[in-house]
Amino acid sequence: MFKSILFFFILVINAAYADYRVNFTGASDRDSLNSELDQNFKGFKSHFEGGSYYQKSRNTNSMMDFVMLLVNKSCDRNVCRALDYLLKTGGGFKYHKAKSQEKVFLAAASQIVAELDPTLANEDYHSIIPLESRPLGLQKHLTKILEIQRKAVDGDTSHPLRGAFVLPEAARDIPDELKQNMNTNEGWMRFKRLLLNPDLFKEGNALSSDRKASWLNDVELIGFQMGVLPNFRGDYIDTLWAKDNQWMEVQHNYVQWWFPNEVVGMGDGILTPRFLESTANILQSDFLVCSYVQQIMRVSFARKAHFWGQSVRYEKTPLVLEGLPGAEVDEKGDNKWENNWIKSTHNYLRMTRFLIGLRFFGLAKEREALFNYLTNVKKENKEALSEKYKEAFSRSYNIWLKEYSKK
Repeated sequence: MFKSILFFFILVINAAYADYRVNFTGASDRDSLNSELDQNFKGFKSHFEGGSYYQKSRNTNSMMDFVMLLVNKSCDRNVCRALDYLLKTGGGFKYHKAKSQEKVFLAAASQIVAELDPTLANEDYHSIIPLESRPLGLQKHLTKILEIQRKAVDGDTSHPLRGAFVLPEAARDIPDELKQNMNTNEGWMRFKRLLLNPDLFKEGNALSSDRKASWLNDVELIGFQMGVLPNFRGDYIDTLWAKDNQWMEVQHNYVQWWFPNEVVGMGDGILTPRFLESTANILQSDFLVCSYVQQIMRVSFARKAHFWGQSVRYEKTPLVLEGLPGAEVDEKGDNKWENNWIKSTHNYLRMTRFLIGLRFFGLAKEREALFNYLTNVKKENKEALSEKYKEAFSRSYNIWLKEYSKK
């Protein structure tokens, strides 16, 4: 399965990557810790000014970017302690209330610190910063961090902010052997593995000045695909799977999260993460992360197939899309949702995105099934494909064919 992941970035995947480094001395007094954090943070921010690949993230802030950089470097004992101090005291930086994504990042950081150095689970830094001198918000924050860390030391390393991961009805189309270990805790374990991956935050080839990658681009993309990180609106992928077809028809941005590609989506403003050279490098370097993302994307594909009024028939060779048994019908008795996507031409652009996303993530069988289905719609000249839509469909089909010809 893993060897099937062949994206066009493979040609440059062995390029020399930049790797931003931090420097901490292991100091334990308040002034030194604050000073070292401040110096490293300023150096990190200036890194973006002359960089040709990354920019500060658009869905969080520079401080959260910095925290996740420290997480990635936390196998170094000095960095680990400085990160723990920052998480529990604020490190002298301005405090703000965490958003939904940031809460998950902070939970992961807290747990990873305790797993790397269990002694820090009992460290509250009261000896150098009295509790009563801290803002109430930071006091509550400290209590939560310590709770997460102490549970981790006691063996509870589950996702602190998520319940059970719920598969949609469409996932029944997928054989059990392709859905093994799909649960919140498994995804969380692999997500934390991603955060420590030495290939994370290593730059690829230069991007255009107005389309640089957000520092957390790959963390957002892969974390969302694993079902353990929400998008910037606070929605997890299984929450979106549960939406009905009418919602999916009206909304226009969830598919950019389900099937990411390298381009900026229409009207998106780079709020959605993109599949970039750095993304390819990470997935190629870690089979456990990559294979789990592939499992999730199969479910997204099956859910979209139901939106088209189709089911994915994995028991057939080659894999095919066929009319969904018991599919909702229109007043003429035809497959309502198949007719819907054919008549709603904005769905044609989405088909291109699906073909690209399936190629990037190595789901060749699903990609072939989708293209064959589109070909059959054209050949069968379905009633919904009236003269009003034929020209647009034909133009789009040529685009789909061009994309499908890429291997």
